[in-house]
Amino acid sequence: MARVTNNLKRLIEEKGMNQKEFAKKADIREATVSAMCKNEIKRIPLDVLESIVDVLEIEDMNKLFNIEA
Repeated sequence: MARVTNNLKRLIEEKGMNQKEFAKKADIREATVSAMCKNEIKRIPLDVLESIVDVLEIEDMNKLFNIEA
């Protein structure tokens, strides 16, 4: 079965932020951001995904997600 992972931790660092700063800008709980950076989250609500995309200025979802076979 394929596994979907994210690059959130790397993308946050590339923007020169830490997880706490990102959480505040994206209006997402710090614990949620931490869990997402560790790929421990099974589902990401659409409103959270929209916040991530806005704050990190992501135009291509392939930059955020990986599919591992």
